[in-house]
Amino acid sequence: MIIYGINTIKELLKTKPKIIKKIFYSGSRIENLNLRKDISFVKKVSKKELNEITGNDDNQGIAILVKKPDLLNYDSLKKNINNLGRVVVILDHIMDTHNLGAIIRSGLFFGIKTFIIPNKRAAAISPGSVKSSSGLIFNSDIYTVSNIINTINLFKENDYWVIGADLFGEDLYSEKVGKYENMKTLLVFGSEGKGLSKLVKDNCDFPISIKGNKNIDSLNVSVAAGIIMSRFRDK
Repeated sequence: MIIYGINTIKELLKTKPKIIKKIFYSGSRIENLNLRKDISFVKKVSKKELNEITGNDDNQGIAILVKKPDLLNYDSLKKNINNLGRVVVILDHIMDTHNLGAIIRSGLFFGIKTFIIPNKRAAAISPGSVKSSSGLIFNSDIYTVSNIINTINLFKENDYWVIGADLFGEDLYSEKVGKYENMKTLLVFGSEGKGLSKLVKDNCDFPISIKGNKNIDSLNVSVAAGIIMSRFRDK
């Protein structure tokens, strides 16, 4: 996987240097990384070559080849169910890779490390999701599942409350929602266009919403997820 963007690369060099297989650069951006230019995995290329490597000219003069994050499966989820954290996030067919990365970045900021995504018809781990997470996506545990309802039931069997984000749900800052702040919680966020599917919504313990300006339909899902995760942060 090719990743570009100076801030993302700096973060990966700091936190996950072992996943970096090669660094490509043009110009002098390499100097900002304090690397020796004779390191074997650092290669200087022309601007044209770098644009071809990244597929665009918005690469800030530097790119890296990294090992793609390892995704865990449903069997691993069952095995690790007692070590996932007090708050876990499941994404019900989020399609935009940038939203995926932004949600994971916000979740990690609020102490949430475990994220669950469907293995079909959903955003995948990509250069876009890595960049929008500023490289932090590599610090999370991501599970892929084939059946969201079975996954929700697994969490219910293990004493998690399942709370879904929905336009017509209970006010996020109500006293009722406040009672669940420190409980084991599975937060469920729906897709950009349709929100939670009916079947998923029906299997949540209760829905919550962010009340705001009635003249504006809704927030972007990554923004809404960040606000909700701040309420249920894993302290």
